[in-house]
Amino acid sequence: MTHPLQEYFCEAKDGRIGDEKAREDITGLVNNMDLIKDACAIFGVEKNNDTACYTVGKVYDVHGESYGCVTVLSDDVVHVIGQDEQQEIHEKLNFMLVTTYLEFRRLCKDKEDAIEIWDGYLDLVMSRNFLPLYENGVRARLIHNGSIEQAKLPTVVYVLYQSYDAVYG
Repeated sequence: MTHPLQEYFCEAKDGRIGDEKAREDITGLVNNMDLIKDACAIFGVEKNNDTACYTVGKVYDVHGESYGCVTVLSDDVVHVIGQDEQQEIHEKLNFMLVTTYLEFRRLCKDKEDAIEIWDGYLDLVMSRNFLPLYENGVRARLIHNGSIEQAKLPTVVYVLYQSYDAVYG
């Protein structure tokens, strides 16, 4: 099984698509049951027993091109964020996650060890930008599946879960 980052690096999608098509792609991914099942499977791998999750997606304009970011949040993460700040935090998280991927791709796509350093880089960015969430065990993980591959819009998809190991040692 290949690392999701490798799958994204192999894609050659053009971010210059119409707004309507971009919104259709994001909506399709947010409501895609295969993607949600794959995300929920990661909860089990990460020893998070959540069975409920929430999916949030948005299209961003980055340097004149459209990029999508979809985040599948475990129920625990939603509770850690809290009801009052959910919309604002979702927006900040998604924007940070899409720009983190784009910057990493720009700097490291042709590096031999890019795959090995990605997860640590993502943890570092999460800890720097969302320290209270990070200290409460919230972690991000990049995922990829056939649904993402079929979208016309260049889109990155993350799972956000609470790592019980990080919280309870």
